[in-house]
Amino acid sequence: MTASLGIIATIDTTVLRPALVAGAVAALVAGLGALALPSPRPGVVGLPVSIAALFTLRYQLGAPFAPIAVFVAVGVVFVAGELAARAQNPVWWYAPALGGVVFALTNIVSVPIVARLAAATGAVVTGIALADFDKRHASQGLGVLLLVITCWVPTFLAPGSGAGPAIAGASVWMLLLLVPKPFARVGAGGACAVAVAFWWAVLISAGWPQGGDNLIGAAIACGFLLFEPLARFVLQRLSGLQNRRRSTRDSIWLVVATAAAAQVALGVYGVAVTARLDALDLALLSAIPAVVIGSLVATEVVPSPRRQSRRHSRRE
Repeated sequence: MTASLGIIATIDTTVLRPALVAGAVAALVAGLGALALPSPRPGVVGLPVSIAALFTLRYQLGAPFAPIAVFVAVGVVFVAGELAARAQNPVWWYAPALGGVVFALTNIVSVPIVARLAAATGAVVTGIALADFDKRHASQGLGVLLLVITCWVPTFLAPGSGAGPAIAGASVWMLLLLVPKPFARVGAGGACAVAVAFWWAVLISAGWPQGGDNLIGAAIACGFLLFEPLARFVLQRLSGLQNRRRSTRDSIWLVVATAAAAQVALGVYGVAVTARLDALDLALLSAIPAVVIGSLVATEVVPSPRRQSRRHSRRE
């Protein structure tokens, strides 16, 4: 308990407070956009969160903490993600890699190019996986909920850093868009945009030259946002007869609560275990059980829309 209170006490409130204000404005913009757009549950969450987080970093900590190149990377991946979501050809999903290149080429003092490449790759993969997850589970609002949980992770990766509170405060108000029921999604372009902001916050708060374990810890903390789409892509567990018939699939609130609890647990594991090993090889080894267990839980607990549609058809 004392250690937990110590970590909370080291949160940079000078950054968190303006981030909360910027996040409130972002949530207002997203809410008005969701109400104005004709599409059910439009994707309006990700872009405002990323802009609010980077804006806070730039004007509270200085231009080196959020250079123009990062804003360019956010813009590129947003447009690429939106185009990919609307295109019929899946090849378009390679387009967000262009923003990843801009991310990797953005110079950060004391951060090696290998780390920037790793973080840029993580941003592209996370953005694509989150876009898929968000679209697939829009009715439960899981994309927005788990994104907000994940955005608090950089705050605890390196206590005292201002990067974590910036994205945490920018995201937390988006929970209001889930009340009384979800009426907005992260969005395809927004998922790629917020992934850039998230991995940028992780990168500059990781602590270099030693910091690779923090990158691995952040990947684990992404949890269901990564594990569920990737596990489905590899194992095809959530299609047809391979869906596990469990009573938890019939209770949306139980599924949401289980997914949120698992996401929190993965975040705590990434922060408290993996990111504290101070050795890249040990961090990679510690990631194996988290990835295996997280993927199995994700594919067995999170409901498949195909199975839900079958159930509703039988009821009708």
